[in-house]
Amino acid sequence: MNPDIYWDDHQQALILSDGKTIQPGQPVMLGGSSYIGPQERLKWTLAPNEGCHVTQIWITNLVS
Repeated sequence: MNPDIYWDDHQQALILSDGKTIQPGQPVMLGGSSYIGPQERLKWTLAPNEGCHVTQIWITNLVS
């Protein structure tokens, strides 16, 4: 949900706001909390696919 964190197809990596990259399969620790509430209140950078199970959402505010 942070527009400064995005997937880069060319690098095949998640690019964090500080410029660090995370490759698929690389272990990470995610800080944040679960969200239970109306989806209309969430401001998605890119909304999940309609086929995704989104009744339980984890909102990450720290990746390390």
